[in-house]
Amino acid sequence: MEEGAAQLGHKRRRSEPKSEGEPQEQKRKGKKRGKKQKALTPLDHVPLQPIGLFESCFLERHGTPRQGLLVPSSRGKLTLRRSEVLTNPKDALIGLEGHSHVWIVFLFHNNVGNPKNRVQPPRLGGRKLGMLATRTPHRPCPIGLSVARVESIEGETLHLSGVDLVNNTPVLDIKPYIPRYDAITDAITAEWLVELDGKQKKDGEEDEQEESGSGRLQVQMSNEAVESLQRHAHALRFFKNDWERARRCIEEVLALDIRTLHMKRKHREGTYDVRIDVMNITFVVNTDSRVCTVQRIDLWPESYDYEDFNEVKKKRLTPASLAERPVDVGTSTSSAADTNTTSTSTSDDSHKD
Repeated sequence: MEEGAAQLGHKRRRSEPKSEGEPQEQKRKGKKRGKKQKALTPLDHVPLQPIGLFESCFLERHGTPRQGLLVPSSRGKLTLRRSEVLTNPKDALIGLEGHSHVWIVFLFHNNVGNPKNRVQPPRLGGRKLGMLATRTPHRPCPIGLSVARVESIEGETLHLSGVDLVNNTPVLDIKPYIPRYDAITDAITAEWLVELDGKQKKDGEEDEQEESGSGRLQVQMSNEAVESLQRHAHALRFFKNDWERARRCIEEVLALDIRTLHMKRKHREGTYDVRIDVMNITFVVNTDSRVCTVQRIDLWPESYDYEDFNEVKKKRLTPASLAERPVDVGTSTSSAADTNTTSTSTSDDSHKD
């Protein structure tokens, strides 16, 4: 009987469902190891790690030039950050001081959503082109390429001018600009862009449109704005104690007519504002004479944190609302918070060609 019961128990144990124990898991894993895995492709692993965040005199997208060379007086700096890959940032910059310009590879970090296959460059008046045929910042891979002048190198920090990057832009890489390889003298530009920029330069001839300044605004400043800029130059971050360069930067930016098509159509006679460095510049544009007049310049109070600008921008605050005693650098009573004021920070940033 005991022998029969033992045999019956043995049969029962064999007929019981297999438990998901450790031996079975090991068996399954063994089978997986035996399978041939799919070979990895370059698309399976793209190692991109920013080498630093760019600090720029342009705090927001609007007002930032579409090309840095259009505003040569603009300033910015890049401090390399130490990482597992970039273990000694200071050594990585050795030899770069011999180059006058560098390429900057960066990310369009402020752009969200899926890009469109066809876009409307702002200077084409509504005409659509293929996205890859333009320099729109809205791209499938939001990577930008810019060239800037090297002003100086201090330790791990690279000081640049002629920049077109927004503050806190992630930088992926920098490379020296080498005219022998990077400047293609016989390159051909698409006709639609040639029509915008005027006749292409011929040997020994100047571009007529560039020489005459066609398409640009004439910029002038009120005496109050100039005096206040001189008086508070010590408070500037990128133009500290250099009010003349700060003025040139303001004039170069406004000469490009940074107003969007919506602003030009709906607010032809409105008052506009743009932020550069720690300055809030209020200006008006006479459409008929194409003259831009800077009415006033406000400096943000010392208690205002430069890095918190985005929060201030969302609330549409003005220097006067940030402190009980704002730094008033003009005598005009106009304010960026007035109902007839159009802020340049409310529009899209598709300012690239």
